[in-house]
Amino acid sequence: MDVVVPTAAECRTRSRAADASRRLAACGVDLLFPLQCLVCRRRLLRAWPAHFEQTGRRAAAQPPWVFERFGSRALGFTIQFCEECFDRLLDRRRACPRCGRPVGPYIVADDDCPSCRKRSQAYRRVSRLGVYDGVLRQVCIRAKSPNGGPAAASLALALFLHQRQRLESPGYDAVVAVPTHWIKTLTGHHNAAYTIATVLARCLDLPLLEKALIKHRRTPDQSELPGKLRRRNLIGAFRVSDAQAVRNKRLLLVDDILTTGATATETSRTLRRAGARAVDVAVIAIVEGTR
Repeated sequence: MDVVVPTAAECRTRSRAADASRRLAACGVDLLFPLQCLVCRRRLLRAWPAHFEQTGRRAAAQPPWVFERFGSRALGFTIQFCEECFDRLLDRRRACPRCGRPVGPYIVADDDCPSCRKRSQAYRRVSRLGVYDGVLRQVCIRAKSPNGGPAAASLALALFLHQRQRLESPGYDAVVAVPTHWIKTLTGHHNAAYTIATVLARCLDLPLLEKALIKHRRTPDQSELPGKLRRRNLIGAFRVSDAQAVRNKRLLLVDDILTTGATATETSRTLRRAGARAVDVAVIAIVEGTR
């Protein structure tokens, strides 16, 4: 049987037709299911990255400003922020590379800050989007609600776009989400950390270790406790169910909010005891002024 090979002109024609069909489909989706900014409720247009079908990865439509500002990389989820509100989420002050908290302009913080040097941390460093205040606080609270999946996914994409070089450079082997107790999951609580970890794992093209770390002991809510009791509250609350999955791995541990660092410290210690080579932390927001 003869094989018909299309000419270069035919290939260009088909490519233009596919692009036109995709743009037409985008218009139809915008008309039937308008996308709104999660903060200001402004309507957002949708666009697809150029030639995303050739990347071999699932791609989702994004507001055009994302491609104009960050390039045409294919992302698997849609970010629901306008460009102005995205900038309002960020904290552009100098931050300690180890704990992620803002530091003053005259403090030497090349590797850590004076406060970090007084504390023992099982994780190496923190990557974060901003400080838990104002607009970012509102969206973080929304991400914890039962219908908070889109908000959590959008925050995760914002974190990846803002800290892409810092998240890609260490060469992680896998992503782990800070787990919640199974009873809390049954009550309809949305695990924002798991959604954020899922998005980051896809953006970084890394496996998500869903069951490797579990919370086997139910504890009082951390937000109801002072700093010292928070650290005591979590001792022995986590365990690694699959040590082989984390042994000798460089892990990115993901949570939504870092307050005193008690949860990140206890989960990191649990992973390190199970044989993890190194643990770094990625969070959406850091609560300023708490230790």
